[in-house]
Amino acid sequence: MRTHIRLVAFAAIVSAAYVSSAPLLAAESPVAVKKALADLDAWLGSGTAAQGWSDYLNLPALRAELDKGKDANLATIEAARAKLNSGAAGLELARFRALSDAVTAWTDQLAIQQAASLSQATLDAQSKFRPITAEEVAASKSALETATAKLAQYLSSGANSENWKKYLRFDELQTQLKSDKPDLAVLADVYYLFTANQVGLELPVFANVADALERYVNDVAAQDEKLQDQFNEQLKGLAAALDEYAKAPTSDLANDIGGRLGWLENRRQVPVLIGVIRQELSRPNLFVVASERLVGAGIAQPVDEITPVRDYILGTSISGTGHMVGNVTAELVPSETSAMFDTLLRGKVYSRTVGLNGPATIHSNGTTALAGRKRIVLNADGFLVYPSTAAANTSTRVTGIGGSGIVQRVASRRVGEQKGQAERIAADHAADRVRGRLDKQVGEQLAEANQNFQSKFRQPMIRRRALPELAFRTTAEELLVKVLAANRDQIAAPIAPPELASGGDLGAQVHESAINNLATILVGGVTLEEEELQKKVIDIRGSLPDSLKSDEDRDPWSITFARNQPVTVKLKDGTIEITVRGQRYTSGDQDFRAMNVTARYKFELAEPNELGIHAIKLTRQGDLEIVPPGEPRRLSGREITLRTLLEKRFGKLFEPEIVYDELVLPGRWRQAGLLDPRQLDIKDGWLVTSLTESGVPAPPEEEKPPAQVDSTAEKPAAAAQASSR
Repeated sequence: MRTHIRLVAFAAIVSAAYVSSAPLLAAESPVAVKKALADLDAWLGSGTAAQGWSDYLNLPALRAELDKGKDANLATIEAARAKLNSGAAGLELARFRALSDAVTAWTDQLAIQQAASLSQATLDAQSKFRPITAEEVAASKSALETATAKLAQYLSSGANSENWKKYLRFDELQTQLKSDKPDLAVLADVYYLFTANQVGLELPVFANVADALERYVNDVAAQDEKLQDQFNEQLKGLAAALDEYAKAPTSDLANDIGGRLGWLENRRQVPVLIGVIRQELSRPNLFVVASERLVGAGIAQPVDEITPVRDYILGTSISGTGHMVGNVTAELVPSETSAMFDTLLRGKVYSRTVGLNGPATIHSNGTTALAGRKRIVLNADGFLVYPSTAAANTSTRVTGIGGSGIVQRVASRRVGEQKGQAERIAADHAADRVRGRLDKQVGEQLAEANQNFQSKFRQPMIRRRALPELAFRTTAEELLVKVLAANRDQIAAPIAPPELASGGDLGAQVHESAINNLATILVGGVTLEEEELQKKVIDIRGSLPDSLKSDEDRDPWSITFARNQPVTVKLKDGTIEITVRGQRYTSGDQDFRAMNVTARYKFELAEPNELGIHAIKLTRQGDLEIVPPGEPRRLSGREITLRTLLEKRFGKLFEPEIVYDELVLPGRWRQAGLLDPRQLDIKDGWLVTSLTESGVPAPPEEEKPPAQVDSTAEKPAAAAQASSR
């Protein structure tokens, strides 16, 4: 089976840490203390008063603990906090209060880190409950009113303004804002509209309303008189889940822990505890590495072209032809903060020209050595480029001078006198042309790549309030990407990944949480129609596989995914378990309720073929498991009907055996040839794979068949009209 792999380093489908409205991270408290100490030192200076305060507060002892991490002496820091809160005259001043606040946060953090266990620290946090004040609710409402007013002004004109208002139920939002007792269900429905994947909603004027609306809804919900009881129950449940998770991490427990952390954060509770738990249990869950050879494979190309030559040098008008022979290559540039690489153009131009200067005609042959460079940077915001640089060196040989005898003699003398200067000018002009060529060609390619990055990844994630921070890095040999995919209601990998085999050209270490978390963000609660799915697949891979083609004798179907854990995978001991949770299904006029579909596969590398290339083989273990959610029970007649339908639908998707035997990169990276998987490890929730360029050219690309469905994605009518604003 031929499959296409997306080079994540350039398509940027992967995502480093993202937690919206993130609580305090464990590493931040000591940093805050260091900053507060530095500010205090600068303010106090070096006089007697400074020494007196240092002695009173015992600042040398505090500083000695700063680099010990969670092994810092808690008693020493508690003593510093006590002194800072002793009420001594002067301690009420801003710089002392800033240090006191930072030391207090550090003390709370260390108390959690040094507890017998995270579960015990969670139970101990029951004393940390704080009610949400009326002032906080009023502030969040005011922020929402301000954001809404700005949106109203934005939508006060324009052809699609009314469409946006109708789609976003804007009048209902404003009505609820005027109510002393807003309907949270209505506000929640409006929030989901603001965070749908509709083009335009990533604009700050919409996003600010969504953020303020979420804060307001959470604050109003926190006014429940039973909030403290709910808080205690959440902590007890969190402690129990943490205890079980420490013994045996599972995706179900991770989902439970993430949900409880999100509940606490939404209600402004125990931020330090949340930060420590995330620090301990939410490590990066996706790593990608690509070799310089592989990165260069999609950029490298020979240059062999004949172009006209037009120039004007020292009063001579020059015309002719130039034959350029060379290569375009890529070179990684070491960077700790971004993916950085240079596109290089090296070659020679062999020219044959005629120069006209008055009555003289000068025939010349020339050779120009060229070298151009354009730097490209990829970070979380997209692609950036530096201006091109270039250098050239030209040498010429006059092959003839036309004109009368005196014209030839004068021209010969001047050519000899001006040859060096003319060659330098010609070289400068050639370098200018190379810079222009690189700026134009690379600029056009990067503009398209950046547009894809923004429209297919960054903007949709902004709309869903789940924009990840991508951590890119390059060495002289490799491009590396690190990802921590977990939003406010999720956690990521509890442990570091297994080692990646060395020597590969493309490697990935992916934890099941990366897939599960992103699936919740991208398809949770989404209704997907058969035709729409086919459009998306065609857009991605250019053709529709047989497993997704419609059956002529069957009605079109749709699935509404569960809002939580719509698609999950479990990776363990060489196997992968995939579960699709549908909240609702339709087939023609028939409507069915929830049903889960699970397939289990054994993952392995097959023996190498005659070309020495391995295939990745998935063998299904048993039949599909199709059951309603909840406890096992006897199925109703309609559920039996649905199970039969799903067996046929998903049976085509989850085939008994799936073999990937021609792994090829898309687009220009296809010239890297067939990739040979040399490592495939699945254990402890991680899938680790390494692929190497085999040296075998990729087979000719299949011509794309005529599209079977319109590839233009549909939108809700109001939003489709409004998004053109």
